[in-house]
Amino acid sequence: MVLIEPGVWHACNPAQATRWSYRMLYIQADWLHAQLGVAGLRFTRRTTHATDTRQLLHALCQQLETGHASTSHGTAPIGSEWTAQLLHLLSQPAIAEPLLTASQAPQPETAAVLHALEQWHQHPDTAPSVQTLAQAQGMSASRFIRHFKTATGVTPGAYRLNLRLNGARRLLAQGMPLAEAAHAMGFADQSHLQRAFKSHHALTPGRYAQGLPARM
Repeated sequence: MVLIEPGVWHACNPAQATRWSYRMLYIQADWLHAQLGVAGLRFTRRTTHATDTRQLLHALCQQLETGHASTSHGTAPIGSEWTAQLLHLLSQPAIAEPLLTASQAPQPETAAVLHALEQWHQHPDTAPSVQTLAQAQGMSASRFIRHFKTATGVTPGAYRLNLRLNGARRLLAQGMPLAEAAHAMGFADQSHLQRAFKSHHALTPGRYAQGLPARM
C-alpha cells in the first residue's frame, strides 16, 4: 500500500515498463482533517506491506464499488460505517500522525517557488521560463532550480511538463484533436506531445483517447 499526502508530486508509472495495475483511493483532505479533529495529517512512511492494513483498505474499496458497508449484521448502506473504518485505518500510529497546527504542514521553502507554482498552475502552456522567474526573484537559475527541487522533489522542467501533459489529457478527454491539444498546451508539435505523453504515461495519446468513455 502506497501512501501519499495531497499536493505531493508523484508519478504513477513503474520505473521500468512492465505489466501492473493498481487501485487509487482519493480522500478529500479537509473533510478527513475535520473528521479526525486535526489541522493536517502526515504519513509516517510511504509504503506498508502489513497484511491486516492491506486487507482493510481492500475492504474499503470494495464497499465503495458495491455501495454497501460490511457490518456485524450483514450489509448496510455505505456511510457512517465506512467512515468509521477509514478513520480507524488512518488513526493507527504506524500509518499516520497528526499535524497539530497548520504551520507544521510542509510548505515550499521560498517565495520564488510559491510564485513559480502559482504561475505554472494558472498558465501551464504560456507561463514564464525558469530564467525569467528566477530573475524576477533576484536569483540565479541554478539557485532557483535547487530550491525548487528541494521543495517539490523534482526539477522545474519535470514539474511543468507534468502540468502540460495533464492539461493535454483534459483536452483529449473533452474530444479535442491531438494536434490542437498539443498546440494549446505549448508543445512544439503533435509529435512532441506524443513522445512526452508515451514516456510519461506508458501509452500513446491515441491509445489514451480510445480508452476514454464514449462522449454523448
